[in-house]
Amino acid sequence: MDNYLAIMADIKAKLLSVENVGVVHDYERQASTESKFLELFTIPGPDHKKSVLGWELTRASARETKRGSTFFRHHRFVAKGYMGLQDAIETDKLFQVLIEKIAAKFRTAEPAGGDADHWYYMDGLNPNNSCVQADQIDQRMFGGVLCHHADVYITITEQIIA
Repeated sequence: MDNYLAIMADIKAKLLSVENVGVVHDYERQASTESKFLELFTIPGPDHKKSVLGWELTRASARETKRGSTFFRHHRFVAKGYMGLQDAIETDKLFQVLIEKIAAKFRTAEPAGGDADHWYYMDGLNPNNSCVQADQIDQRMFGGVLCHHADVYITITEQIIA
């Protein structure tokens, strides 16, 4: 059974439970103009100005392996995060702390349905690795705004039940 949508919903719910995470989209967003695209990732700031703080989720890969007569799918999801860069208020520190909070949330996560879901927050291809890896943290232009950016990968291992 394909659990893609259930897994994505669980990842989104866990991400939304992280304090001050911003907007979370469970697919890669597109828009016809740069300003419309930027609006998809803005939140009201403390001074009623809009600021960029958001994430978009997608699956980066879905490799399969077989152990004995059992198949496993190893989903690798990526949460692409953006936060407007403001040097005066040290947003680099805020963004780094947010990444740490996200890693902590997923490091010991369990699927919402427990063992009945037949998938787990774990890297079945590399069991010594955590299921969450912040593989890239940098700054880039995003919708015409200089932003902090991170690619946080979340690996799920699913037992395929035929």
